[in-house]
Amino acid sequence: MISFKGKDKAYPYSLDIDADDEEEGEPHEVDVGGIKAQFFFGQPEEELIPSRFLEMAEDSEICHRLPWPFSGDVSNPKAMNICQWPIMNVRYREVFRWLQHVPSVSLGLWEGGVEQCFSEMAEGDCEAQASVLFNLLQDIREMMCLTAKNGEIPPLTLRPRLTQCSLSYLTGYREKHRDGPETDGMLALESGPGSRSPVPILPLCVTKYEEPMETALSDRFKVILGQLLRHTKPLPVPGDKIPDQEMFLLGLHGSRLHLMRAYFPGYKLSSIWCGRELPNPADKKSPTKILTEPSPRQSSSSTAAPTLHHESKKPQPEKSRSPKARPSSSSSTRFYTAENIKRVLQRYEASKRKLESEADIRSFRVVSTREYDLWKRDDFMAALKVLLALHHYLQSGSARCGAIMRAFKEPLEFGMNPELHDADEEEEIETVPKSQKPASAVSPKAKPLPVERSAPETFPSELSRQLKMLRHKAGKGGIRSKRSPDSQETAQQSSRSWFSRSQGIGKKLNKSPPRDKPA
Repeated sequence: MISFKGKDKAYPYSLDIDADDEEEGEPHEVDVGGIKAQFFFGQPEEELIPSRFLEMAEDSEICHRLPWPFSGDVSNPKAMNICQWPIMNVRYREVFRWLQHVPSVSLGLWEGGVEQCFSEMAEGDCEAQASVLFNLLQDIREMMCLTAKNGEIPPLTLRPRLTQCSLSYLTGYREKHRDGPETDGMLALESGPGSRSPVPILPLCVTKYEEPMETALSDRFKVILGQLLRHTKPLPVPGDKIPDQEMFLLGLHGSRLHLMRAYFPGYKLSSIWCGRELPNPADKKSPTKILTEPSPRQSSSSTAAPTLHHESKKPQPEKSRSPKARPSSSSSTRFYTAENIKRVLQRYEASKRKLESEADIRSFRVVSTREYDLWKRDDFMAALKVLLALHHYLQSGSARCGAIMRAFKEPLEFGMNPELHDADEEEEIETVPKSQKPASAVSPKAKPLPVERSAPETFPSELSRQLKMLRHKAGKGGIRSKRSPDSQETAQQSSRSWFSRSQGIGKKLNKSPPRDKPA
């Protein structure tokens, strides 16, 4: 950290560098199977979630509803009686009911509290931490459904689950590991009510016992790598063209909540997946052309050697125009409208969040928010805002997660109707016969020809297709072709002749040989 107030009184604004503050900004590095992770603690929320989703969460009514312990009726939220909770306001009731049973830690996770929490974990209920996260995510999900403008249920929803699963992860080409820790829950992506195969999107991790700081961070990074493999493997792309990915993790240390985000560039993932180093597409220079002929300035005695020449576009002459002519708005390169400026800012934020300062192929960046103490009013509302913005970001379809990219092939605006094929909004196609010419070509006073409008195509569903097939089969069985009397007589004769022949053959076969008469 650089301070502008120096120790020398003669130069009060001299630069003074504090060595202790400089060490605080250094990342905490962890190695898992040859893959390094650099953890940055206490980062701003804009580095994890785009600012437009944070603004959406801040403007919503959910972030302005105070829980009952913070409404002023309770002096000490930790010592409140849960039985006195108002019946008409049950929001966050289960969150605080389970929050009373979590271990009361004095130090946060980033402050080394995981190394000094043996007595706290023994006195409190470690499993209650997962229930706190589950009920908090469940309340946010229910409130988002209540505040939705359209009453329809979206086809893809996020639902919290208290299921423990152990995810395997990769650290190289055919280097698979199964020593990852079990998650304490997850926020799953479901395709509808009663879905049998939910896809985990946000794993939940809590502190259960005392362990070194490096081990705790390694376990969390293993969960992130397992989540990465779960999202990357089903993508329909070749191994050397994996897109950029980002993974999130929600953790709880006692009553302190934090959110992690790991960013994985596509060229690094492709290099690890294929087992060979691939070039960074951002480092591509201008196109070059290899010429086998010698340069014309080269002497004739020198041998022909390939030379590199950069291709440059030829300067085009400027179009002449009259001084009175004004440039049209469409040809102008300037755009200062609010929508265009907002779009530029969004792209700038997205590119800033994708910055990768580490050039090493096997090194990645993991950023984390500060720890929010859920027993404090301001921290609780800040954590609620971050989780609500994360829900908006994931459900919008613009998150760089493999399962979301595959589910939302075309990102939709949050809050809009997801019906893409609406018969009322389809554009009608105008068709004019080729034999008829337009009215402008015949005469200026001629009446315009009538335009044929083709009706929108409607594709039959599977059920209607099956019903049509069954009707067709029933129609075939019910119709009988009429035969002429000649054909009926010939058919009877042929059947009789066949029956007589077969009967005669049977008599011959059943006929026994003659016996000798006794003398």
